[in-house]
Amino acid sequence: MTSDKFIFSLSYAQERLWFLEQFDPDSSLYVMEDMGVRIRGTLDIDAIRQSLQTIVNRHETLRTNFDSIDGRPVQIVDEFRPIELAIIDLSDVDKDLREVKAIRIASETLSKPLNLKIDELFKPILIRIDKEDHILFFIMHHIISDGLSVNLLLKELGTLYSAKVTDLDPGLLELPIQYADYADWQKNWLQGDVLTDQINYWKSQLSNIPSLLDLPIDKPRKAIPGYRGGRFTFTIPKELVDGLGKLSRTNGVTLFMTLLAAFQTLLNRYTGQTDILVGSPVAGRTRTEVRDLIGLFVNTLILRADLKNNPSFIDVLNQVRETTLTALENQDVPFEKLVAELHPDRNMSHTPFFQVMFALQDIPVYANFHGLDVQPIELSSGRSRFDLVLSILKSGPDLTGRFVYDIDLFNEDTIEQMVNSFLLLIEGIVDNPSQSIARLPILSIEDKNKILRKWNETSIEYPSSACIHEIFESHAKKTPDADAVIFQDEKITYQELNQRANQLAHFLRDLGVKPDTLVGISMHRSIELIISILGILKAGGAYVPLDPTYPKDRLEYMVLDSNVTILITQQEVKNQLTLEGIQLVDIKEDWPFISTFESINLPNLTKSTNLAYVIYTSGSTGQPKGSLITHQGLCNVLITQQKIFEVTSQDRILQFSSINFDISVFDIINALGNGGVLLVGKKEDLMPGPDLQQFINYHKPTFSLLPPSALQAL
Repeated sequence: MTSDKFIFSLSYAQERLWFLEQFDPDSSLYVMEDMGVRIRGTLDIDAIRQSLQTIVNRHETLRTNFDSIDGRPVQIVDEFRPIELAIIDLSDVDKDLREVKAIRIASETLSKPLNLKIDELFKPILIRIDKEDHILFFIMHHIISDGLSVNLLLKELGTLYSAKVTDLDPGLLELPIQYADYADWQKNWLQGDVLTDQINYWKSQLSNIPSLLDLPIDKPRKAIPGYRGGRFTFTIPKELVDGLGKLSRTNGVTLFMTLLAAFQTLLNRYTGQTDILVGSPVAGRTRTEVRDLIGLFVNTLILRADLKNNPSFIDVLNQVRETTLTALENQDVPFEKLVAELHPDRNMSHTPFFQVMFALQDIPVYANFHGLDVQPIELSSGRSRFDLVLSILKSGPDLTGRFVYDIDLFNEDTIEQMVNSFLLLIEGIVDNPSQSIARLPILSIEDKNKILRKWNETSIEYPSSACIHEIFESHAKKTPDADAVIFQDEKITYQELNQRANQLAHFLRDLGVKPDTLVGISMHRSIELIISILGILKAGGAYVPLDPTYPKDRLEYMVLDSNVTILITQQEVKNQLTLEGIQLVDIKEDWPFISTFESINLPNLTKSTNLAYVIYTSGSTGQPKGSLITHQGLCNVLITQQKIFEVTSQDRILQFSSINFDISVFDIINALGNGGVLLVGKKEDLMPGPDLQQFINYHKPTFSLLPPSALQAL
């Protein structure tokens, strides 16, 4: 059966969704969620199907697609479109698994994108759990509907279904207009003085706004959001609900205003910012003609709170009341028009104007399905368009809260803590609304103890009398055949590394090295570099790293300033320095002689308070200065990193930084102090970008400390 097609212009809200879909056509971000009901009782499926067909016949938007003509987006409305009710029967599935599978099927279906041009943008699906238990949900794109439209859809469905099964007249009045009429009216009415006055209000209201609400996120913000959402639902206790109602009545405000003021106070306490912007949906049905019409009418108001100078909650509440009432008077300007007119700073990583939303919603009760118990059911596709959304769901006298949050920014335990803080804050508001917002409670006694006491218990037990080379020796004894260092295609085990470091240490002792003797190292990255560091420590000395890539005059300054008399180096490096009175040890050329020394562990002459190394600062504010670090300090670092990063002998640790940076020490002791593998590469192999990526892919480190520039390049 064919039908005629009619072409109409789009509303402002539809235009914005159209352009967003062109930008990312494979996204399901604007496929609506929570579009389902649980139906218990003997269901007449034919009556449901016929009722749905009647609804599609009544509302043009449910038989609409979208295309462009001459570069201009248009609505294309079918004169008639037959409804197809897809039925999925799970009655043969294990009874205990049916509901879980039904929810999963619905969620997966809602996560699939819709093509605005060719797909049906309204599709009902019925899942049969058993003969008297069904889930009915709808695939519907936001461009043709909004939250209130869903309630209207289900209300009409109940009325039509009841009329079908009882053979009565449903009594639905003819709709005075269709959505396309509204879109045309909106474009014609919202212009001239009407538009100018409201735009001027919003320009004033949104001047000099902060670019971002700096929430305490757990993960770095992505350049382009993934819009992956999590949900956390909680109940507001009855005594708090009663207290909020009384507070609202006493101060002449709505429950919405009180809850919004509380939420903005919470955001102030969590961010430390005093300029708080929150988005909030409004029905947008200011004309009686559209009251019963399915379509996209919802608009977003931007509600701003100024919380400077630590006002009382009552002061905040009064401000929120005035802001909300004035915003409602200027609600006709679509959010999409505001974006176009005000040109906010655009950043793909977050939404313009605001990143947090708040809504108070009535949970509808569908009691007029004849002979059936019909209740809304929560169906989620796992998306979040904003950093954080707090919805307070009202069912009679009860209030339920729901946070929808970006899981690429927040961990669930952070949201749980935020919920606890919100409930404590409400309790404090109800008890004493005249209190300043900074004094309102957001932490329980347990949380206060955790922050003030437990988190400040930073002391860690560590072997205060041990030296870092002794810890290495214990691993060499425990796992002698385990790989200790890998450099390109060379490997050395813990036993081999320990023995060669011992030979060098015996040699250095013969040269007069003892505790706190400074020995220079100027070598390129290699296994010999690690042998030299350990050999100096075992001999009792402290090493002074001298990166051979540094300027000659800087290296010579550090040698003279530290009074180094022994320098371990390589053939290709030692000729760069012109130093007198210093004994040069060429680790390769002199090794045949060094290797004649004993390879057993030396008696330890070093105490934990003796020096382990001296690293010179960059000298950016003057001459470089040597920082003196003891074995005690190194052991402290080792134990602390074990606690924080849980490094074990199974880890492969990348040694990335120059030996003239402290981070190189962390890499070395993290590996050799935990029995792991130290991965050493040539400088040119570790250049941030493809070279470093190739090194990582080949050697597969499990742990690395990288500077932000290297991470960005990766």
